[in-house]
Amino acid sequence: MNSVFTEENLLAFTTAARFGSFSKAAEELGLTTSAISYTIKRMETGLDVVLFTRSTRSIELTESGRYFFRKATDLLNDFYAIKRSIDTISQGIEARVRICINQLLYTPKHTARLLQVLKKQFPTCQITVTTEVYNGVWDAIINNQANIAIGAPDTL
Repeated sequence: MNSVFTEENLLAFTTAARFGSFSKAAEELGLTTSAISYTIKRMETGLDVVLFTRSTRSIELTESGRYFFRKATDLLNDFYAIKRSIDTISQGIEARVRICINQLLYTPKHTARLLQVLKKQFPTCQITVTTEVYNGVWDAIINNQANIAIGAPDTL
């Protein structure tokens, strides 16, 4: 049953389910229709459940198929998110960044814009923002509660 849960199998299944057609899924994935059909049949055998009802012209998810589609989509999304995170880490980009901003400089509008730019540049990075007053910004850095300080006074 473990072979059911490969990326290729899940992708073939979810693509066929989205298009409602083995041939359209095959075209989308650059495979043959028979390869998609065989993959789905193997998955159904491995899971001991029918995922699609088949007619001469179309396919339709069964109740079990609809449930499996939701779970398979979640698995693929998680898989791709993990892949992006690993790629990001291998490039030396932090997985998590904590920014501390001096309250005198903090404005929701500018902070939202900063976060928007950072998330676009580093989509897998978890970014949190806190505010402190005066030397509290330095304290956040010293106590490892922040990686970046904005508006810290120049002396401790």
